[in-house]
Amino acid sequence: MLGKLKSLLGGGGGPLTSAAGAASWFKGLAEVDAPARLARYVALVAPDQPLPEVDAGHEAAILWLDEQLSPAFRFVREHYVQNPRMPKPMEEAAWNAIHRFAETQIRVLLRLIQAERYEEQTPASRALLLVLVLRYVAVLAKWRYFRFEPLPAPHWLTAHQMQRLAEMADIEALPVTLYPNVAPDVSSCTDEYLQLLLLGTVSASGFGVRQLDMVDQWLHVWSKGIGLDRRFVAERHHYAVDLGKSEGAERIAEAQESSSVRYIDSRELLQQVDAVRQALRNGETARADMPDSIRLPGAQELLNQLYGYWANTVAAKKRDTERKQVNKLLDVALGFKRVAALIKSDNIAQQGGPQTVDVDYDEMLDMRLYGFVSQRTREKQAAATRLSVEAAKEDIPFESWLVQNESAGGFGAVLPFTREGDDLRPGGLLAVRIDDDDNWHVALLRRVQLRENKQFYVGIQVLGLDPLVATYREDQAHHVPHAGREGVIAVDVRAPKPVIYVDIGIDGQPTRSLILQAEDFAVGKQLDLHLEGKTYPVTLLRVIEKGLDWVWAEVRSAIGG
Repeated sequence: MLGKLKSLLGGGGGPLTSAAGAASWFKGLAEVDAPARLARYVALVAPDQPLPEVDAGHEAAILWLDEQLSPAFRFVREHYVQNPRMPKPMEEAAWNAIHRFAETQIRVLLRLIQAERYEEQTPASRALLLVLVLRYVAVLAKWRYFRFEPLPAPHWLTAHQMQRLAEMADIEALPVTLYPNVAPDVSSCTDEYLQLLLLGTVSASGFGVRQLDMVDQWLHVWSKGIGLDRRFVAERHHYAVDLGKSEGAERIAEAQESSSVRYIDSRELLQQVDAVRQALRNGETARADMPDSIRLPGAQELLNQLYGYWANTVAAKKRDTERKQVNKLLDVALGFKRVAALIKSDNIAQQGGPQTVDVDYDEMLDMRLYGFVSQRTREKQAAATRLSVEAAKEDIPFESWLVQNESAGGFGAVLPFTREGDDLRPGGLLAVRIDDDDNWHVALLRRVQLRENKQFYVGIQVLGLDPLVATYREDQAHHVPHAGREGVIAVDVRAPKPVIYVDIGIDGQPTRSLILQAEDFAVGKQLDLHLEGKTYPVTLLRVIEKGLDWVWAEVRSAIGG
């Protein structure tokens, strides 16, 4: 009797036997910082520590601690997201603290769900446990996406199992309030499940840490207005998930007839995204139903990218074309300047020499002496061209990656085991070629994934097979007073800048485009491009896509016309 009384009052049995015991233990963390609080709790419930039998007191202790630790968990997460350039040791410590705590909570909460007393609880109590597990799985997924790592298959199976349990008990849409005493948040199993699935669909889209976090915040709002259906309707459903497989949602290539398949109502999702886009265009930045991140710089552009990604457009479908398994080497160079230099060397070789708008001195001399350009001059020019092309290619470093699959739009490749990934970022510009005799093509790094064997896998989208490099000057040459000597006029001639010209098709329409350095882009800007010995005026119309240091823009021009 005395033992039972002590247990009820929290005086015995330890911190995991009752809410009162948990509160007593938690008081000892008052002077401890947020990461240390999470670490103390992880140590308390570690796999090598004996846990009490699952009963009402133990469950109350776990849920009470989860709520009280939520501010510390939120603080560490926000610190990580808002400081993407923190020193590597600090980044590693923060990432591990978040990941370890989320994994711990999944294990502890699953123990409560797997206990016999789970079925005896109220629908709201059961739904709360399922919602918490789904939320922590989503945290694991997001933090792995930050590092270009996939969510491990067992965690996908756990998420699918939680949704199945909710559907079997008819509580998948039952709203429950999380953390009512700290930061009340109403959610449901389907809301959390959809948020997890939809974040996975954009995990390889080239978004950075801050962008992925913004998308996750917005999905927390949008998921409440999206349906998860059992029957396929082509006009509504663009993504599906199979609860029997260890993977997330995939774009629908063809209808799947299975009792384990669920379809995401993309039309409802796109309507919500478009409503927010329209509100921002109208200057309504303080929408009551959206997080503060909707007012951050770049939010409008991010919304446009999400809409284009989730819509059932030709471009979106192209990313999911059938892949063929292959085994070949791909030469790759990273970065705008290297890409432009390699493509330019190809252009020069194809043209038989550099084409300029200026008069060649040797040609001018031949014309004055003979009235025509001599064979000796042409041979001299050809030799100089070969030497310049070979020197350019030798001076520009590139590497070889192993292509494992290819499709109509690009490649899937693995990098050497010794290759580190510090310079691998989705959205990076690439020059690629399959064979030494092949020309260089311009491509994008679409996906970066660190596999379990610590080898990087990348997805590459080819933008154009026959790109051309043109040049332009930012301003025309103009006279400026010499800074050092009075009355002396100097001519300010700025060095020409390279741009990559690509003919593409957007939604079935032929489109002319330029890839140029980001700082040089402005809508409506006019440039005089020097290409193949001629000058072409072009106007920059709109952004097709932005990368790390470049902009891919649609242009209006007379090139090729």
